[in-house]
Amino acid sequence: MFPYHEIIITFNRKYGNIVGESLGVALTLGFIEQLHKLYNLPIDITVNTEACFTGGIDDNFKVKPVSNEIIKVKTETVFFSCKKIFAVPKPDEETAKETLGNLKKKYPGRNLKLIPIEDLEDIINRRI
Repeated sequence: MFPYHEIIITFNRKYGNIVGESLGVALTLGFIEQLHKLYNLPIDITVNTEACFTGGIDDNFKVKPVSNEIIKVKTETVFFSCKKIFAVPKPDEETAKETLGNLKKKYPGRNLKLIPIEDLEDIINRRI
């Protein structure tokens, strides 16, 4: 076991500024997935490629909300993507549901499942 790990985050052919902490859940899951591969653990954690995650992670592994305005934009963005699942912080669930409901009125054929998440354990136990 190593006491420290160097972490390098790259985005293939994509450029932009990452502001805020709403990428926290996705990065945390990515780190866990890579560490499991590095240490060749007897269990496997693989991030669902049909899912999209948002929310920060606090020091107690609780998922932090992003805000009503941001969750509306993110819900719409995921709605028009190829993803089938959108995991949102529990406090943002109602706003995301309302936004999704309005979008489904216009595009009833789109099936996007919202999953509210409270903490890291919730995500891992649900195997999202």
